[in-house]
Amino acid sequence: MKKNLQGIRGWGLYVWDPELLELGELVDVGPISGCRRPTCRHVSHDPAAPWRRWVPRVGTLDYLGTSGNCEYYLLHDHAPLGRVFIRLRRGRPYYSWIDVVRPTQIPEDLLAQTGGER
Repeated sequence: MKKNLQGIRGWGLYVWDPELLELGELVDVGPISGCRRPTCRHVSHDPAAPWRRWVPRVGTLDYLGTSGNCEYYLLHDHAPLGRVFIRLRRGRPYYSWIDVVRPTQIPEDLLAQTGGER
């Protein structure tokens, strides 16, 4: 587990869960990349977007690990919620996104690192 990260980074990253909009903010951290053709309908991919980072306003963010195309994080020391589990889905050629997940949605071996119970 990597501890005390600066945020969660992804291409075209957006926040799926309104709760995360309250807990942090999106910051552009890289150049715009991707399809910029004005005649493209972007059916098989998303249009160009910047690299973004979601940065928590308070609390400590830890990286739990990867399973499939998802990465899992733990935001803790955040009152009144205590612990918030976050899933990052990397979707290239589609935008990455984050949402809040329940402990039961996290692979058991990753959850075990937190000393957490399902």
